[in-house]
Amino acid sequence: MSAAIEVRNLSKRYPGADFDSLTDLSFQVISGEKLGIFGPNGAGKTTLMSLLCGIFESSRGEVIFPGEASKSQSIRYKMGYVPQDFAFYTELSPLQNLMYFGALYGIPKPELRVKAEYLLS
Repeated sequence: MSAAIEVRNLSKRYPGADFDSLTDLSFQVISGEKLGIFGPNGAGKTTLMSLLCGIFESSRGEVIFPGEASKSQSIRYKMGYVPQDFAFYTELSPLQNLMYFGALYGIPKPELRVKAEYLLS
């Protein structure tokens, strides 16, 4: 069986931080396998998922999706991520939240507004 996801020596240090949130993480997920990520608060689970989904760039290492172009936008449309807590920003309106998260997925602004207003209706 072939790898669906391969992570090689992945590290992430946020700007201004004195330490890595993830350090030298390597693993692969074989096609058809299911993967669960567990750990205490601060272990880097959200950082890892943000790197896999292409929301953040790694500091070092790489995430490989065999058969996909490097840094392909299509990866974002194939990944699903459900955080433990609601991921809405309370200081933003529902429309602003949808616009923000849709923009992260690269949906063009005119199309995004139409979709967001439709979903809110």
